[in-house]
Amino acid sequence: MIAEALALLLPFAALAADAPKKEPARMAGTITKADARLSPSSDGPVFKHGRVTIVDKAEKTEELKAVPRTKVTLDGKPAKFQKAAAAGMIVLKALYDPATKELASLDLKSPPSRPKAENEAEAVRGEIAGTDIVRNVLTLRVDRQKVMDFIVADGTTIKREIPGKLPEPVALESLQVGDAVELYTADGRTALTILARAPR
Repeated sequence: MIAEALALLLPFAALAADAPKKEPARMAGTITKADARLSPSSDGPVFKHGRVTIVDKAEKTEELKAVPRTKVTLDGKPAKFQKAAAAGMIVLKALYDPATKELASLDLKSPPSRPKAENEAEAVRGEIAGTDIVRNVLTLRVDRQKVMDFIVADGTTIKREIPGKLPEPVALESLQVGDAVELYTADGRTALTILARAPR
């Protein structure tokens, strides 16, 4: 009886072994949010797990999980997730399990560097006076007599506030003249983050 049962099960086991493994999903874009959890140890804090939110050029957003076995590189060199993954970082390629959202690898690139004297972002508030989606330029009216142009780079994060919801990623072309904007810039020319809302 046992031998007969084994004989019946063996073909199924062979089929399971030969079944193709599911291909990992891949994504590229920009990190909008990242956090890491560390555990204390005798050798210092040890990475436990982390989460990263990535938005691609089509405005698709994924929240993915990093674990100790996740392979992380920054500018082509091995890196630690807790140090490399940060808002504004460019994601060249993220490979992950589409079912569990667990990252197998995360290939990052630093955004364009800024002058050392301008490495602290400052907030600029005003309303949109115009957008140029060909040149990727946002024109902001900061007072009645002054307007400022800001470059919207590939790594710029753009979000819109929606009452009762979390801010949602949007594209430059969705911004409207008259929208109220809070913009962060480090060099006075390039927008790092743009947070827009309808005028009140």
